[in-house]
Amino acid sequence: MTSSVAGMVAAALVAWGLRRIGPGLLTEVGLVRPNYAGRPIPTSLGIWVYLAVLVGTGVQHLASSCTGTGLSSDSWLTLAALGAMTLLGLLDDLCSVAGCRHPKGLRGHFGYLWRGQVTTGSLKAAGGAVVALLAAAGWKRPAGVMLVDGLVVLLSTNLINLLDTRPGRAGKAYLVGLAVLGLVAGRLSGSAFLVLAALVSMAPLDLSGRAMLGDAGSNLLGLSLGLTWLLAPLVARMAMAILLVALHLLAEFYSLGRFIEGNRWLYRLDRLGLIQFFPERNCR
Repeated sequence: MTSSVAGMVAAALVAWGLRRIGPGLLTEVGLVRPNYAGRPIPTSLGIWVYLAVLVGTGVQHLASSCTGTGLSSDSWLTLAALGAMTLLGLLDDLCSVAGCRHPKGLRGHFGYLWRGQVTTGSLKAAGGAVVALLAAAGWKRPAGVMLVDGLVVLLSTNLINLLDTRPGRAGKAYLVGLAVLGLVAGRLSGSAFLVLAALVSMAPLDLSGRAMLGDAGSNLLGLSLGLTWLLAPLVARMAMAILLVALHLLAEFYSLGRFIEGNRWLYRLDRLGLIQFFPERNCR
């Protein structure tokens, strides 16, 4: 317990420090793109979230080593999977900054791959599928169950990516997903707490619209959520897989953003906590 708290504090402090210097560093290297309102802002905050999680994991390992335990191999595999998905998202962010045009939805991404056309989006989709299956396989469950788990992980990752079109939306979806999981499973993974600590420290940048998580950040959050859902009972994971498939089918034909803005309660949640950094712009 002490090691987990130490890791969370370390992740939060690192994220807090990076919140002050991170946007400037991203701007310096050219990671700037227009946001939903057409205003150019730094993107790929997700790489700083991952760095904070990396440091937090290291501190957690050192603290637990003092008691003669240390972190399990599963924790290091989760960290590696989060890093891989963050990198895949960063490649997509770099392409977006360069002005690349991407196909829309999983159907578009895998359609490009089927025709032999490789884009960063299709590479992210294929790479994400591999990472999701490998991460699910790490639980050493039967093959059929592993496919359900892999589907939950992959579609959770892509869903957060689809929702990341307005300030704070991806982070709130992550929090809601963890809250529901907490009710269903009664616990969360250690890596989820580290991601949560880093995300909360970094949140003012996203909520104010001064910088965006980017695909690097939404991929990290989505994968973390999907992996944490593997703690739930099989029935709950199957129900989640069905829900995620339904949401993705809806997203192929109808904008999830429009659905959120058209629902009174979802719209209020979407606006909750936003910081009016650009007063002449409406965040809707």
